[in-house]
Amino acid sequence: MKKSTRVFAALVFALCIGTTLFCACSKKHKTTEKKPVVVEVFATSDTTQSEVRNYVGTIEGTVMTTLSFPQGGYVEQVRVHEGDYVRKGQVLISLETTTASSALQAANATLSQAEDGYRRLKQVYDQGSLAEVKWVEMETKLQQAKATQRIAAKNLADCNLKAPFNGYVGAVTAENGMNMLPMAPAVQLHDVEKVNVSFTVPENEIASLAIGDTGTIVVAALNDKVFKGQVIERGVVADALAHSYNVKIEIDNKDHALLPGMVGRVLTTNKESDGGYVIPAQAVQTSTTGTYVWVVKDGKSTRKNVEVAHYVGNGVAVTGINPGDLVVTSGYLKIGEGTEVEIK
Repeated sequence: MKKSTRVFAALVFALCIGTTLFCACSKKHKTTEKKPVVVEVFATSDTTQSEVRNYVGTIEGTVMTTLSFPQGGYVEQVRVHEGDYVRKGQVLISLETTTASSALQAANATLSQAEDGYRRLKQVYDQGSLAEVKWVEMETKLQQAKATQRIAAKNLADCNLKAPFNGYVGAVTAENGMNMLPMAPAVQLHDVEKVNVSFTVPENEIASLAIGDTGTIVVAALNDKVFKGQVIERGVVADALAHSYNVKIEIDNKDHALLPGMVGRVLTTNKESDGGYVIPAQAVQTSTTGTYVWVVKDGKSTRKNVEVAHYVGNGVAVTGINPGDLVVTSGYLKIGEGTEVEIK
């Protein structure tokens, strides 16, 4: 073979070897670049406990009172409207006071006369120059005059209907110029420093609730804001038609966000509940060593062994997981222990 031919063949061979090594290195480099597995997760929380039950509740003020005038009269001014927040002692409605003012003036005059007569006769009585019967008569007249004056002063004060506590004004039935009858409803007042959530529980579930159990209400009108409280009342007589019992949860409402009449979703949990947490059924896997779920922690998947308690609706109650765990519900077939994952 000619020398030039041998040199050309050597160059071709070297080029082929180099190309093969480059392709192998490139392929090896590509195979080492692994993308995180995309998964979907379900976040557990206190509200996913298996003993949680859902009801529909209505907000009620802890105190609702209907105010009225003990004495009738013409309404001079209605000073509030429904929905107003008022403080204790604030005047809500005023009646015309001419008659009551005149009665108080007459009572004050009678009292002054009785007090003057009392002072004069006391000097005579102290000197022993007044019969006992006359002195008793004078004392009686003075006491009667004082009582009449107190009644007249109260009748005048009662012309102003005042708030007995801080709260929100409910229905207002009084109107300017109308003639209010004694004890007729004039205005409602609701105390909302604390509120009750009232809801009904079917007879087959009432045994799971007790005084002191925790409860949560989610109010859609407040952008699904969550409030917590405790069961303070549990009915003992079922409704004859619905076969349900009335239950109330008390909630602190210092910011007055909850108002009477609001409707919310009530979640109740028995204090002694240990039934685990409800998660989607597809998240639970089975192997020869038992049941388990995949949980995402620090961007990687890790296996947690669980025990199935019972099925609840479309989910399953399990023990062995904690509030805040991110349980994988989709993509679990592509992961193993320590697999890097990306939450969808």
